Amino acid sequence: STYTLRGIAPVVAAQTGTSFTTLAPGTYELTETTADGCVSEATEIPIAAPPVAPSIPTVASITQPTCSALGIIRFNTQANVEYSIGGAFQASPIFTGLIPGSYTLSVQSTLDSNCRSDNSVSVTINEVPPVPVEPTAAIVQPSCLVSTGSVSVTFPEATSTYTLTGINPVVEEQTGVDFLTLEPGSYELIRTTAAGCDSASLTIIISSPTADNLVISCPLPIVLECGESIDIENTGVPIIDVSCNNVIFTFEDSNLTNGCSANTGTFIRTFTGVDEMGNTAICTQSITIEDTTPPVFNDGLPENLFVSCDAIPEVITPIVTDGCDNEVTVDFIEEKVEGECSNKYIIERIWTATDTCGNKTSYTQLINVICPIMIRNGISPNNDGVNDYFLLEGIECYPNNSVKVFNRWGVLVFETDNYDNLNNTFKGVSDGRATIAKDEKLPTGTYFYVISYEYDGNEVPEVLKQSGYLYISNVD
Repeated sequence: STYTLRGIAPVVAAQTGTSFTTLAPGTYELTETTADGCVSEATEIPIAAPPVAPSIPTVASITQPTCSALGIIRFNTQANVEYSIGGAFQASPIFTGLIPGSYTLSVQSTLDSNCRSDNSVSVTINEVPPVPVEPTAAIVQPSCLVSTGSVSVTFPEATSTYTLTGINPVVEEQTGVDFLTLEPGSYELIRTTAAGCDSASLTIIISSPTADNLVISCPLPIVLECGESIDIENTGVPIIDVSCNNVIFTFEDSNLTNGCSANTGTFIRTFTGVDEMGNTAICTQSITIEDTTPPVFNDGLPENLFVSCDAIPEVITPIVTDGCDNEVTVDFIEEKVEGECSNKYIIERIWTATDTCGNKTSYTQLINVICPIMIRNGISPNNDGVNDYFLLEGIECYPNNSVKVFNRWGVLVFETDNYDNLNNTFKGVSDGRATIAKDEKLPTGTYFYVISYEYDGNEVPEVLKQSGYLYISNVD
C-alpha cells in the first residue's frame, strides 16, 4: 500500500511514505492506497502549535507569619502552568504553612515540563513574632459610694493595643488603657502587639457593691502569760465581714477580775468600728492573763561547801524576784543528815519562794561538815564501863591515824596506827619499850599524848596533830 498525507489547513502538498516530519501546525488527512488502486477513508490528524514558554512568575500577595499562623505566598496565575517555591510543582498558585526562610518562585508548562520560565523570583518569609506577655492591671472595686468599678493597665506598652471584653454579663469590647464605669461581672483583658499577636487573657472580676452596713467579728478569746504584750498586734484585731470602704477601730479594756494576783485575771476588750459612711459595729474579746512562772532567786546564792564544824556559815536571806508579783514569800528549813561516822554529817538548807499564784521555786545548799576529833583526857581502866580506855571521839572517821603516849620523862609507852575506839585502843597498859615491860599497867599519873590524822575538812586534805595531857588512874 501507499500512504499519503495531505495538509488541509493550511493546505500542504500531499506526501507519500510512512514517516512524515517537520509538519507545520495545522490539520492533515492520512489515506492508504492499495496495490489495486483502492483508497481508504481519510483519517484527520491535527498537529498542535508549539507550547509557549511561561512568563516570569510574579507574586500576587505575601502573608507574613502571625502568632497563630505561618506564612502564605500567592502567585499571579498563568494559563497552562504549574507553580513551585523551590520544591515540587503544584497546580495551585497558593502555598500555605510556610516557615521563616527564603523561597524561590518558578513556573513550568503543563504541556511540556521542560518548558519553564527563564528567570525565578526570590521571596522571604519573616520570623514568627513572639507571643506577648499577659497584661497586668490595677482594679478599683465598687463601693458604697460608687456602684461601678474600673480597670487601668499597669505599665502599658506604647505599640500595643489593650482590649477589655465583658464575659458575664456580655459587654462589647473596649480598647484603651483605662476602662471606667464597669458593671459587676467577669471581664477579659487582652494585649495585642503591632504584629497582630494576642496575649493570653487576664481574667478580671468586678465585685458587687458592698452593703450599706458594717459587720465585724472579734478575735477569739486568748490566754497570755503574765508579762506578755497585750497590744492588739499580739492579741488580734477584728475581721471586717461587711463594710463600706475603710474601717477605723478603737477599743477599751475593762478591769482585771478573778485573778490570783493584782496583775492576773480576765478583762474584756471592746472594739468599736466605724466605716466611711458612719456605720458602727461593736464586738468584744476576752483576754486572760495567767501566772504560771515561778519566782527567781537572784545571783549570790550560797554554794555547796565542805567546812569544819567551827566554820559553819550563817543562814542568808536570799533576794527573790517575780516577773508578775512583788509579794513573794520565802520559807527556810534546815535539816541535819547524819554521815557515815559521828564526826561527818551534812546540813541541808532549803529555801522555797512562793508567789501569790502558788508558783514555787526552791534552792538547796548542802554543807558537808567534817569535825576534828574530841579527846577525853582521862582514863580509869578498872573495867567498870566508864573511862576504861582512851576515848577519841570521831577517830573512826579518820582511819589513817597514829596515836602516841609518853610518860613524864618523855618515854614512849604506847604507839599504834589506825586507832578505832574498838579493837585498837589504849587502856593504860604499856605496849613494851626499853624501860617499860610490855602489858604492864602504867602507874597512875599524868602522861602526854600526840595524835596525828589525815583531816579532809577542806577541799585539800591535810594532816592534823593534836597533843595534850592525859591522866591515868590505875588504882584497883
